[in-house]
Amino acid sequence: MSTPKYTALVSKLRDWSNKPESATIADSVLSDCLLYASDFCYYNLKVPQLEKTQTYTITVPDNITSNKNYTKYPVPASLIEFISIRCISPVGNKFRFVEVLDKKNFYEQYQVAENTFTWIWLDQNLYIYPQLPVGSIIEIASFSRLSAIDSSESGGIEEYNWLRDDKQYLLLWVALIYLAAYLLDDQMMARYKALSTEILTSLNSRENEARSLTPVDIKKAISDSNTRKVSV
Repeated sequence: MSTPKYTALVSKLRDWSNKPESATIADSVLSDCLLYASDFCYYNLKVPQLEKTQTYTITVPDNITSNKNYTKYPVPASLIEFISIRCISPVGNKFRFVEVLDKKNFYEQYQVAENTFTWIWLDQNLYIYPQLPVGSIIEIASFSRLSAIDSSESGGIEEYNWLRDDKQYLLLWVALIYLAAYLLDDQMMARYKALSTEILTSLNSRENEARSLTPVDIKKAISDSNTRKVSV
């Protein structure tokens, strides 16, 4: 059985479709639309409500020995985008990493200077070079998915979800885009795509404006720390 807020949202989506055939639309279709809509919002929103910080302690199996030794970290399934990666070594040193986008260069043994910490995201893992000492703590700041909008599969315990509970209109309008695609209604799709884009842009712009108020010297310090070269 679906949870109360989610069940109400499914009913609202049916009502807002405002179609004569709405009564015959299967709940499974509406659920799919809401699921796709939540994922779309998570991938396009860059707001504090989606920011999450997690830590992970490096153990022996995490360190891979090859022609270029590196550390492998399992990326959480909820993670959408990395914001920053910081490490605290067993002796207390703190440092950040530089992202590498070229897979070939990352694995080349002599492509990166030994004291430049780099990382690459491949499949469901994060790879870090140079190899980190066992006991190092990785601190990951990221944009991540929130708790499930429908918790029927986790015992029916409905947790607070900012997107469903505080920005329901955005989730609803994006879901209506997918429902319009199902109904082959291009006019309906265009209407809700415009509304959704306006809200997404507004939320992101508000956050970007707030971040731009950071004093210039502080922003420079943050930028410098992201490419800092130190040893563990």
